[in-house]
Amino acid sequence: MESNTQTIHRTRKKSEIAEPRSQEASGECSNFLAECQIGVNDMRLLKDMLKNDLKYLKNRLLRSPSESDICGVDDQTKPLVCSIDEAPSFQTSNKYITNGYRTSKSKERCIKGILQWTNETVNIWTHLGPLIVLIFRYSEDVLLNYDAAKFEPFDRKLSSFMLLCYSMMLGLSSVYHIFNCCCCKCFRYWYGWDFVGVSLSIYAYGTGFLFLQFRGSPFWIIFYGTIKTIIAGVPIGMVFSTKYFDKKYDDSRSVWIGGFVLFNIIPTVHSILLRGGLEDPVVKATLPPHLVVMFLLVGSFVIYANQFPERYVPGRVDYVGNSHQIWHVGTATAVFFARHLYFQYILAFNGLT
Repeated sequence: MESNTQTIHRTRKKSEIAEPRSQEASGECSNFLAECQIGVNDMRLLKDMLKNDLKYLKNRLLRSPSESDICGVDDQTKPLVCSIDEAPSFQTSNKYITNGYRTSKSKERCIKGILQWTNETVNIWTHLGPLIVLIFRYSEDVLLNYDAAKFEPFDRKLSSFMLLCYSMMLGLSSVYHIFNCCCCKCFRYWYGWDFVGVSLSIYAYGTGFLFLQFRGSPFWIIFYGTIKTIIAGVPIGMVFSTKYFDKKYDDSRSVWIGGFVLFNIIPTVHSILLRGGLEDPVVKATLPPHLVVMFLLVGSFVIYANQFPERYVPGRVDYVGNSHQIWHVGTATAVFFARHLYFQYILAFNGLT
């Protein structure tokens, strides 16, 4: 009898502890990346992170606005957009974009904003549109193109994984630009996932093509794959750290990713040398798409980092033509060239180019 009483007491005590933790995990704005850690100091298991982040996403999309929710109530007296002087500071990181800032707080108005003209409209559709197209192209690949190009089962899986990572980048970016105006904490939360998506897509591109560039040379696949995993893990780990997710480290993470893109040049050159130079049929078929992808990623990143052209014409490209939009167009176009590049490798291996 005493044992049963102790068991009940322990069960009640665990329930009392779990309840506030559950409430904390489902918190609206407080559950952003840097605070989404339950039961540990700086990290928690990936399973727990994904579980609570998906719960946050569900609550964020399905909830109804309430008077007590700091980012769920719209001021109906305000216009849809405002100038940089009226916008909250967390939205105004680019001082050369002077108008078109959204005043939306509720998820309903954020979603409606997809079809309304603001300085985020082009940012949303330059990744949401390509995501839709990529899904259709992948369906076409599965039904027709993989068989026509004689893809082996491994290549089907690897290509699918790479396209999944590209899709995550496009999707997370779209979600970030749809909901980043709610409040500062929501802005940082979705910014973090946007950065994770970019990092994963670059990692998938660089690591995935190692299996094609060094086919038959497993040592170099492992060698370069290990280095790239470490390089990609650093900025992603910073996002999930309470200390290093601070805004002051944003530029450092971006520069690190830029360096990661450039590092991919090394294994590409190495693989060309192993194949005997530029006259090799595989090199002839695959080097041009590689160069296009690198040009798009590096070129658009340099434009984005230098805030060109809005730095020289403030207020003239608020809605169309600013650096962030050019970065989006560059990354989205690179995704489709990367998809095409995989087919070029397989066709070259099979002597069909």
